[in-house]
Amino acid sequence: MDNIAPISGLDDLDQHLDALLAIPENSPPTNTPASVQLDPALFDAVELQLTEANIPALVPRLLPKIIGVLQNPVAVGSEANAGVLSSIAIKLLGPVSFSDALTLASEAQLVAALGADAAPATNVLAMTVIHKASGGSNTASRRRVGAAEDISRLSTMDALLSALTVRWLASPAVEVGECGSRVIGDLLDVDCPLPPVRYTATQNEPGRGVNGSLNGIATTTIAPPSPLRNTPGQCRLWNRLLQDPALYKDVFVALCRGTHPETAGNAHQQSIAQGRVLRIVPRLAALNLTAVATGSESLLQFVALHMVDSSDVLMHLSLIDFYETLVSVLRVAANATPVSGATGGDNGGNNVDYTIEVLRTLLRTATAQDPELLQSLESLSDRTVPEEADELRDWLRQILPASATRVARWQ
Repeated sequence: MDNIAPISGLDDLDQHLDALLAIPENSPPTNTPASVQLDPALFDAVELQLTEANIPALVPRLLPKIIGVLQNPVAVGSEANAGVLSSIAIKLLGPVSFSDALTLASEAQLVAALGADAAPATNVLAMTVIHKASGGSNTASRRRVGAAEDISRLSTMDALLSALTVRWLASPAVEVGECGSRVIGDLLDVDCPLPPVRYTATQNEPGRGVNGSLNGIATTTIAPPSPLRNTPGQCRLWNRLLQDPALYKDVFVALCRGTHPETAGNAHQQSIAQGRVLRIVPRLAALNLTAVATGSESLLQFVALHMVDSSDVLMHLSLIDFYETLVSVLRVAANATPVSGATGGDNGGNNVDYTIEVLRTLLRTATAQDPELLQSLESLSDRTVPEEADELRDWLRQILPASATRVARWQ
């Protein structure tokens, strides 16, 4: 840091971290001297001075100590303090690769940071480290360098994948759920075995359309987010999350059904878990429809037909919103074109005929037992932006019951 401007308060922060690390984990908070209680202002002051130029030299100096303090609830003191620590840690992690991050925080430490007893900010910090495997948070030119190797390594970390899935679905904190959805979605994007594609419609996060109005009626258009990957992935994480019974059935499905210890007997948290799944599945279907629609009870069948109790009014509305998002996103994904220069896979997106057959088969069952769903889908084209209404109306004619004949076999 010879040619870098000095950071005011850095030495004080270093000494403060040492003092916090010296606090015994079993020490009663009332016995902690005021002189060694966490000073949020000191952390904030240093964080404001962090830049791309000075962060690399500070990572080995500060980050291990911050992670160490976060592991001691007595030293942290409060959720607000945990947020202060996590904020500066996340900023320091910016240029750090996934492999390097694991030298600063072990798998066991990350699993602990994803525990139910950890503060939400600590959960988010652990998820941020995991997100590094997608190449996330690096500069654009370096974003996905080495991501395939990192995701391959992550796919072997059973305890960490289980802890990530549990905390994503079992945390009552909104910020943890949102971070978990982003992390898992981005990881599966980079690991997707299909080539990257280009969408012709306006690109948004699934479920977050571009809103407008037509004659006083709210309108929206929904499309998948632009792919993050530059080349096809290896599908290793897809296989772990969707085909490993210990992770898929015993953790993911159990959390959604309320048979996992962290959602059992807690209908509210079970509904939160189901809502998070309903919001991410359209994105996953747009990425790799075959993976989510294949099997005796595929992820798509479970989520769309068996997961939600439709007698719950709010969850029924969420399910209808899921279907609207799914059919909108898959219309765009099925007609996507491969990115110029992309290689690998049979095509750059989901086959149109296959997509139509999957949706038609799904909707035939779903609408037969849910007239409200059918009515909502039939009016969907009237609630989209005018420039896409005709194409969406034609798409709905092809996928809704009593429309065209079957075009293929959905296995």
